[in-house]
Amino acid sequence: MALPKIRIVRQETGKPPATTEALYSIADFEPEDATELRAGTKAAYTIHIVAPGACTAILDSSHNHIGQPGCEGLYDTPWHIGDEALNYYAADIWTTACGISVGDLVWIPGTGRDFKVTAIEQHDLGYGSEGYATGFLLVVPVQCPDRNPLRVRIDSVEKRARE
Repeated sequence: MALPKIRIVRQETGKPPATTEALYSIADFEPEDATELRAGTKAAYTIHIVAPGACTAILDSSHNHIGQPGCEGLYDTPWHIGDEALNYYAADIWTTACGISVGDLVWIPGTGRDFKVTAIEQHDLGYGSEGYATGFLLVVPVQCPDRNPLRVRIDSVEKRARE
């Protein structure tokens, strides 16, 4: 299973063009962030999730993220991103784009077993049933569904056909 990639691009912080209303100007950020953006100690970024093998095909995007300067680039997984805040937000949209859902069967190389996805791990934000996805799955062996779930990274499994 080829997973999507993460492209992080520097976002201009001047007055955004009328066609890109989702992009903030410096005045739209929190005062502390705006001060750091003006000083150049922080940068504003857009996170794109791109199709594997076709890095110009954007699957999803999230704008107006603050991180350390120099984080632009193409990443295989969120864990390759050195900035903690950008890693956090990239993991959320990347997890969804990976196309694995609760109930899917996955195989973990080296185990010789199929596992069933019981949950997509999320950070609880107190907003109800959904939080920020972490890039981890909770899985149980198909042969032993009563076992405690294992926590595994999405990039360490291969998706199988659904039961």
